[in-house]
Amino acid sequence: MIIFCNKYFILLVSLIILSACESDVSNILLPEFNKKMVVTGFLSPGDTEMKFIVSSNQRIYGELNTEEIPINIKAYLSDGLKEVALESVGTSFSVSSEIMPVAYGKTYTVRVSDDLSSSCESTCTVPLKRNFQLQADTVSSTKSHMMEPGHYYYEVIKNLKVSFSDFAGEKNYYRLEGEISSYHTLKPSGKIVRDKFPLTFEKELFTDNLVDGKVVILNSDDNLYYYTHGDSSIITLYLLNTEESYYLYHKSIMDHNFDENPFAEATPVYSNINGGLGVFTSYTIDSLIFRMK
Repeated sequence: MIIFCNKYFILLVSLIILSACESDVSNILLPEFNKKMVVTGFLSPGDTEMKFIVSSNQRIYGELNTEEIPINIKAYLSDGLKEVALESVGTSFSVSSEIMPVAYGKTYTVRVSDDLSSSCESTCTVPLKRNFQLQADTVSSTKSHMMEPGHYYYEVIKNLKVSFSDFAGEKNYYRLEGEISSYHTLKPSGKIVRDKFPLTFEKELFTDNLVDGKVVILNSDDNLYYYTHGDSSIITLYLLNTEESYYLYHKSIMDHNFDENPFAEATPVYSNINGGLGVFTSYTIDSLIFRMK
């Protein structure tokens, strides 16, 4: 009987403690909110239009749904010789390449201000034009799977092998992307249908660390065999040679999104906007299009 009473006494005390934990907490001094403009913009030679998005950061404490929208935003882009005002539609700003061409190896500055006395700016330098000798080919193999003792089925494995030459003596930052367009004809109409799929690689974002001046080889993650049942399949590859800021920004986002450890320290998203947040950076593109064998 004594053991029975002690058991329920402990349960009663636990419930009282838990109910006390649910009471509202007051008089907590929250960190001061520092409003900043957030600017996002990417430059690349060959683009017909340069676009920028301007917004503001949001609170992570207190009234989370409140946001101070920048008022009467003015944005300018300079190439060091001339400065042009960007046209605005809401929080989106743009300028055509006819007014401000983007050239290889040139440095640009974006400057943004509003009526709330906020201002920020950032500078980026477009990478030099390079011939990376981008090449690709498909590699086929078979893999056996045992269904039951003495019975096997064979899977056809088709991967894409991509190679390019890194330039020696300079730090390079890369991003490799691709897509597969598969075409097939509908019967009896004869209509040609196109299906498009993203192509992933063992590395998407990487540097030339340990491969400076060497040939870089990467393989696709997907089994391309499953995309070859149409009339034809076309692969398009995009090799981006980026600024360091482009690499650091996207790497910080990837680290933030894919960290599955709930106890890990929060990863701050990289920013190179002086007086604000966000990223202003640039890249060049080398592309390759070929019919899959």
